[in-house]
Formats: sequence, C-alpha cells, structure tokens
Amino acid sequence: MRRVVTVPALLALIGLVVSACEMPRPSGTNRGTDDVPVRGTDDVPVPGDQPVIPPTATPTPAVPGVKAPLTSAETLSKAQAVLTQEIALGKIAQTKSQNADVTAFAKKLVADLSDQQTRLEALAKDQNIELLSPAAMGADEKATEDRLKGMTGMAFDKAFLQEIGQANADTITTVRAGISAVTEPTVRQYLTDLQTVLSRQEDAVRQVTTRIGA
Repeated sequence: MRRVVTVPALLALIGLVVSACEMPRPSGTNRGTDDVPVRGTDDVPVPGDQPVIPPTATPTPAVPGVKAPLTSAETLSKAQAVLTQEIALGKIAQTKSQNADVTAFAKKLVADLSDQQTRLEALAKDQNIELLSPAAMGADEKATEDRLKGMTGMAFDKAFLQEIGQANADTITTVRAGISAVTEPTVRQYLTDLQTVLSRQEDAVRQVTTRIGA
C-alpha cells in the first residue's frame, strides 16, 4: 500500500532540515572548504617590498707576481735616477780609462745621456709631473763607484762596460713598461726616444767590448 505524503507534512519536514542546518557547530568540528578565508592579492608579500641587503663587497686580491702599471712620475723618476748614475760612471771612465775606444764611448755616453736628462726635466716641468724625490745614493751605487775608482787598465775597462751594459738593460725594461702604461703622448714620445738612445748604447758597448777583447 503506497504512503501518500501530504503537503503540510512535507513543509514540516523541510522546516526541520533548515533548523538543523542553522544550529551552531560544536567545537572541534572540521570546517568545510567554504569556511576557509581567502586572502586577497594585497595580502601576498611582494619581494620588492622586503628590505634589500646589499652584498658585502669583497676586495679583489692582488695577483702574486703581477705588478701595477707604472705611472708617468714613477717611470720618469726611475729613468732620471739611472741616467744620473750612468753619467757619473761615464765621467769616471773619461779620467780612469787608458783605452781610446773606451774613453770615446764614455764621452759620447755622457753627452747623449746629459741631453736626455735635460729633456726629461723640461718635460716633467711642462707636464706638471712631480718627479719622485731621489733618495740618497744607495749602498750598491756608492760601492760600484768606489770599486771602479780603485781599478786601472783592462780591469777597469771591463768592469765599466759591464756596469753600463747592465744599467742599460735594466733601464730599457723600465722604459718599455712605461711606454705601454702611460697615456700622455709627449711622455710616451720621450720614452720612445730614450729607448732608441739606450739601444744604440747597448750596441756600442758590445762593439767596444769586442774591440778591446774585454
């Protein structure tokens, strides 16, 4: 036998269901997904809003064995010091040597390097380059002069030519480094001219050494 549900009974049943849904949820009951609050885009932290901590700068370590480029003042000061030394040795040779080839070489050396020294000082003044204050003659330079002054004959000639040859080689190395490092055109031109003079001296040292059999 079929049960017929009347309209009043159906309405009463719906009312009971609605009342049950509106009752407060007991504590501890799991919340549904509809109860989860949704955060807006304004609540999301933006990386750019955070304080930016700059990285700590790490100094570049010096490379062992690599020297910093020479400045114009350093290059010209080194050249001036060597020119002064070679001129002094050349003057000693003019009075000490008894060989015509050696004295002729020493005379030309003094004349050429004195001219280069005058040009160097004028260039430094014109370019407002402050040359480094020359230190007092070092023990090695003083010892070299004293040793040569105490020699005579072939021993003197040989020692003199060796000293000039070594000084020239060292100065050419410094001058070449300066030519590569400095930016002032007039300074580079002077160093180029000085290198030419020193190279001629190297050739002359070899020629005189061969002629006198030193």
